[in-house]
Amino acid sequence: MAEENEEVSAVSEPEEPEEEPPPEGAPAWMATYGDMVTLLFAFFVLLFAMGSPDKIKFDELMDSLKDAMGVTVIPLSGMVESDKEVIKEKSARLLSNVVKKQTNEIESEFKDLVTFSKLKDKVKVTQNKSGVTIAISDVLLFSAGEAKMQRKGLKVLRDVAKVLKKFKYPILIIGHTDNTPIRTRKYPSNWELSMVRACEITRFLHKQRIRPELTQAVGYAEFQPIASNSTPRGRAQNRRVEIKYERQKIAEAMARQ
Repeated sequence: MAEENEEVSAVSEPEEPEEEPPPEGAPAWMATYGDMVTLLFAFFVLLFAMGSPDKIKFDELMDSLKDAMGVTVIPLSGMVESDKEVIKEKSARLLSNVVKKQTNEIESEFKDLVTFSKLKDKVKVTQNKSGVTIAISDVLLFSAGEAKMQRKGLKVLRDVAKVLKKFKYPILIIGHTDNTPIRTRKYPSNWELSMVRACEITRFLHKQRIRPELTQAVGYAEFQPIASNSTPRGRAQNRRVEIKYERQKIAEAMARQ
């Protein structure tokens, strides 16, 4: 019996095979998964861009996608100089196109208002390289030599304010006169008359819930005529109040968004 126990003890137990160490780096399937996620990201961004997205919603979507996928924006400091210049040129060109599209829309909206309200002879809408200008005749707004608005002018300005609310960009309200001298106790010169008229329009727009921080009022008296002051017709054209959207201000506002 003792001999059998010795034989059993003499038999050694089988050794367990050693486990192989895991391969270094991420698993192989991660590369395929990463490619798939990147393609999906590009697909949805392009799909979204082909529509007409609201900029705020688009930015929110982009931020969400970046957070979800761990995308990091490479700063310009990590690029070579030539790449920086290319990006700056493309960004400037893109911004210019977006601003142009916006000024075209502003011009179109106000021209529709003029047509609908039958104000063709009293309100002029023009666009040039500096921006969009809505020029309103003083005949519609004020009595001669005065800065208190007439009732018929108030209705027009209410309609103008409705369009202004659609575009959250700075506006310049400019008062102009003809060269007929004025020297009253209230208005010693055309400078005071043009400035007070611009301020009167500006205050009224504030009451229509146009944001005050987006408005600026100036008066140029008779020194920026658009017609000759030698005829009654020319003087009538020069007596006006302008509401102006400047392209540069629109671009700056977009860049801040």
